[in-house]
Amino acid sequence: MKRNETFKVMVKSGVYRIKNIIDNKVYIGSAINIKRRWCRHRQMLNERIHHCNYLQNAWNKYNSENFIFEIIEEIKDKTNLLQREQYYLDNIQDKYNTNPTAGNRLGVKQTLTETKKRVNTRRNNGKPWVSEQQRRKMKLRALGNKYHLNKPHTEETKKLLSLKKKEQCSKPEWREHMRQINLGNTNRKGKKTSEEGLNKLRKPVVQKDFNGNVIETYKGVLEATKTTGITGIANCLTGRSKSAGKYKWEYDTTN
Repeated sequence: MKRNETFKVMVKSGVYRIKNIIDNKVYIGSAINIKRRWCRHRQMLNERIHHCNYLQNAWNKYNSENFIFEIIEEIKDKTNLLQREQYYLDNIQDKYNTNPTAGNRLGVKQTLTETKKRVNTRRNNGKPWVSEQQRRKMKLRALGNKYHLNKPHTEETKKLLSLKKKEQCSKPEWREHMRQINLGNTNRKGKKTSEEGLNKLRKPVVQKDFNGNVIETYKGVLEATKTTGITGIANCLTGRSKSAGKYKWEYDTTN
């Protein structure tokens, strides 16, 4: 926003207005230190936390360059500030002010919707954390949820759920099911590994110390992992790490 010429006059107190040059609507206010008050207005509007929702919405829609700050009346006697501000509030019809009485906002109540909206936009740089479309989706998903909705589990329930999960994971069919999923294809349920894939898994692996001495040769990565209990062997074979379990690992190229 460009400062109006009248703003350059060092006026300590008076009545001012913030004018929208698009629709000529104004916001009326008074202050002992007008310059400081205007800086505060501009800061709140840019941060989207201004107490006047109508002015804030217009600022967001028309941008700051379409607003000007003007001093309506200079007042030396500070006791007449509110009286003169009330005069302009009564005689100017097209304005953004929501409070018809001059003075502070003490006792002015906002609706719950307005309060939630201000808090929500203030925390996320003026943008709602969750869009209206996402809110509707979340609401629809929760309509049929009648089990423990917004209720925390007790410690006894948590222990029962943990035991049930451990029992499920210990079953051979479950372990085989998870093994098939983790073979490299997330859609491998009910499918067999190809011969090419099996050959890669069965490719001989050599275990060496850091001096290059061969310690043992295994039929494949799976056998080496199961026998030694060392993880990360595959990372050594692909070059992502230099060692695993304090040993070097290489594919057997002698055959």
